[in-house]
Amino acid sequence: DTSDVHLGHWINWSKGPIQGSTLTLTRSDGTLLTAFIAVFVSYVSTRAWRIVCFAVHLMLFKETPQDAVYHQRQVLLRNSTNADAAIWDLGLIAQAWRRQKASSFVRILPFILLATVFGLGFAAAGIFTSQISLTTGNEVLLSGSRCAFFGAGDGTTTFTEYEKAYLPYVNRISKAAAQRAQQCFREQSTKENCPTFVKWTLPFTTERNAPCPFADRVCRSNNSNLIIESGYLNSHFDFGINSSPEDRFEIRHRLHCAPLAFDGYVRMSNIVVDQDGSHLNASAEMIQFRYGTRFMDEMGPENLTYQYPVRASENETDAYRWNSNAGIEYGLRTFLALYNNTSPQMSDFVPIPDLVKEDADTIVIFLNSNSIQCLGEIDDPWFSAHIPAGSIRGLAAGGDVGNTPVFYADNAASAVGCAAQLQYCNPNLPREKGCTPYMGPIRPLQGLAEGTPPFSVPLDDSIWQNDRHKEIFATFHMIITHGWTIHNVIKMGIDVLIARDNMAHGIQTQLPSNQWQEEIEYWQAIALAAQQRWIVEYANGPRVALESLDRFLSAPNGDVQQHLCQSQKVLSSDYSSFSVLGLGLTLGIGILLILLSFFLEPLASFFHRRWRHGKNGYALLEWSVNETFQLHRATHENIGSGTWKTTFKGVPVTHGRERLDALDVSDPQRPRLKSAPCTWETLAPGGGGGSGEKTVPNSTSEESMSRTELEMASSERSEISRLSDEEADIGVGYTSHECISNSHLQRPAEVGVSGRISPISNSGEVSSDQRGHDRDGYHLVRFGDD
Repeated sequence: DTSDVHLGHWINWSKGPIQGSTLTLTRSDGTLLTAFIAVFVSYVSTRAWRIVCFAVHLMLFKETPQDAVYHQRQVLLRNSTNADAAIWDLGLIAQAWRRQKASSFVRILPFILLATVFGLGFAAAGIFTSQISLTTGNEVLLSGSRCAFFGAGDGTTTFTEYEKAYLPYVNRISKAAAQRAQQCFREQSTKENCPTFVKWTLPFTTERNAPCPFADRVCRSNNSNLIIESGYLNSHFDFGINSSPEDRFEIRHRLHCAPLAFDGYVRMSNIVVDQDGSHLNASAEMIQFRYGTRFMDEMGPENLTYQYPVRASENETDAYRWNSNAGIEYGLRTFLALYNNTSPQMSDFVPIPDLVKEDADTIVIFLNSNSIQCLGEIDDPWFSAHIPAGSIRGLAAGGDVGNTPVFYADNAASAVGCAAQLQYCNPNLPREKGCTPYMGPIRPLQGLAEGTPPFSVPLDDSIWQNDRHKEIFATFHMIITHGWTIHNVIKMGIDVLIARDNMAHGIQTQLPSNQWQEEIEYWQAIALAAQQRWIVEYANGPRVALESLDRFLSAPNGDVQQHLCQSQKVLSSDYSSFSVLGLGLTLGIGILLILLSFFLEPLASFFHRRWRHGKNGYALLEWSVNETFQLHRATHENIGSGTWKTTFKGVPVTHGRERLDALDVSDPQRPRLKSAPCTWETLAPGGGGGSGEKTVPNSTSEESMSRTELEMASSERSEISRLSDEEADIGVGYTSHECISNSHLQRPAEVGVSGRISPISNSGEVSSDQRGHDRDGYHLVRFGDD
């Protein structure tokens, strides 16, 4: 359950204080933020493309007349909205001019490549922005608002009450750990199939040909035993305690196991030792293991660790059917002895000297065979089965009834002994100085409680840097003690035996010769998973519905424990986490590009006026004129269509609702603007066609014109006609019917020495003579066809 998740800002110390700055949102809010980022980046790309086009346009300008390819490219750069559209339009230009001698492809290709690189760059930027969420993975931080751990109670509870609350709670945690080990360890699953913990499984290495962990004579073999080492498990990276480097610590597990010998340690007896120490005659022969003295209520010191009855008869199951042994199961018992008998109340027995390993706790595990029948002999030393048990009858593959030989275990019970060790390290110190010696797992907790040698060794200031560091470790140890070793795992019972996966109705299929090693490796995986579970359980609070549990829950005591409550990371797909650094860079750079795109032109104009004193402004002028609305104005104005107010910056407008020329579609392959019938109009302040407008007689009625106006019109018509013929060879021509608006007629004194009106150049630029002639309100308009 990860419902108690911190929403908002936090630092993921896996990536440091800057890159680890994280924002966690609910899934719905995260989806909205992701969508906003995608739209924002898309918009930024269009504004960034405008900056690129502006820079390229200005760098490529030429004041001298150029061919159409140049002007089409400049117009495209001025009006292109994004790189994708520019690639397409540039390709159309290259395609259209491919048969002309204009070297269009060579001139257009660099800009196609530029647009392509730009597009790919922002595609990569889009991928980067998607990583703003993905780089954080599914890691979230628990808020710790329900933080609590299982304690000893309020001092008024009895041991029975404690057990009633504790056992179901621990059993639930153990079952969850076993399920996780089954899914994530045995089945070799991936991280996606093993959620919640930041480390989907805690790693360990195995050595399956190890020496005996105890005295050689107590092991069945001295070279086929098992060592399991976890490596250095970091409190931050492996257990998910989100902390800065100076607050971290490491632990290292070591488990050394071997099947225990029978000779000299086992005897057969018809006497059973009762719980109170009394000796009774047994109804069946008993096998008794003498690996150490049990702590029994009234029993004096006696070297008896475990006893179990031998099966009644080995030959009474001659021809059993498959269901004859339904209900027969294995049995498991485990006994723990702390190193050097440091805590008798927590030990189950006192081991014999042969089973004592320096600086290690001793665990002895007994497997009861319970007359289970095996399909074939088993050579595993713990599950060893070679005693014939007759045969069982059943259907063969072909449908025939056949008999299959079965075997009993060689012993009614057998034992495996393990030496469990633990090592603590400060990762901020060198290994040779920052680690304790191996020791029994319970010893450091006692050191904290008692503070007396030798138990205070792991809490020595030479290992832990300060009291805070020491308390963090001690709290961690206190939390995970419940599931520390395989001793706790085996208390779950026979459900932890993986040999049972191949058993039904009391019949066991054949097992490999190292089955006992696979069992212990699985138990160690469960123990490590339980430790992960207990850490999360502490920060998230118990989720088991037990009324009796509340009396034993202890809230965090002090700042350090509260800090641990609020420092637990887990994995959850129910939330979205974002990198604050990524968000900041995306929004910051994006807003900067947006602002620059809007203020680039005014800034360029300002700096040009400031340092160039208004000279050589052709590049900025060409950029402005190539804009769509300006091109539209120029198209109409150059044929005398409309009376335009704004001619350089912004959106050009005409006087009022003045009508502009329509298209002449007489030649559908080359549509052109068609002049409307020319009339003389004196435009009042309200504008053409609006209120205050005064219409004068048609220009074809020369009686309504003064003599001076007629002479000037006649003179201008001749001049324009002459200019039209003269300019025809260089791509600019005038139609043969034109008229001059009285309000915009150029005075002869301003025409110049030659007396001619400067035409539009073949490059589409306004000549120097023509610039500014609107200063006195005159421009050319076209006569109508009538």
